[in-house]
Amino acid sequence: MARAITCPSCGESGALGHRQRGFEPRGSWQDTDDPVCRCINCGCGVAVRSRPFGWGVRVEQIDPDVWGRMEYKWGRENPLPATEVPATPSAEELVRQLRGSTVNTDHLVHLVAEAAEVSESAVRRILVRPEAS
Repeated sequence: MARAITCPSCGESGALGHRQRGFEPRGSWQDTDDPVCRCINCGCGVAVRSRPFGWGVRVEQIDPDVWGRMEYKWGRENPLPATEVPATPSAEELVRQLRGSTVNTDHLVHLVAEAAEVSESAVRRILVRPEAS
């Protein structure tokens, strides 16, 4: 069952439950089952405490210093997956791959220079070489 909550810092509304909206789960508060979340709007930490007799929840902002330490620990325990970026092809390889895609040499020079992070004059030198064909 989703529970509607509001951030005490910025007023962002969201829900906790099957599909969190507005808040990212960060585990539970100390030794209780009360959830701890991060507001996606302002980044502050909130503890969602159950009220007695099942009368809803109380949302409390976590002290910024405590929250900073909690976020640091959470980030160390839950690192983002590594993303592997392919290597940028050389300017020569880019010329070889892109040469047939355009008849406009200036456009080709600009694309290759930008992608390979080289000067346009270096790309023009590659284009005049016989092996660049």
